[in-house]
Amino acid sequence: MTGTFRLAGLELMALNGGPQFPCTEAISLFVSCKTQAEVRLGTEP
Repeated sequence: MTGTFRLAGLELMALNGGPQFPCTEAISLFVSCKTQAEVRLGTEP
């Protein structure tokens, strides 16, 4: 189950993995890019 919401102008997504996945400190990041150029900016050293 997922849900998206805005907080302080940022779009965030929450994910519930279900009962087989216990709560931990782990996180996943999702970055939405509008163009391929934006994707490349995030991968260049």
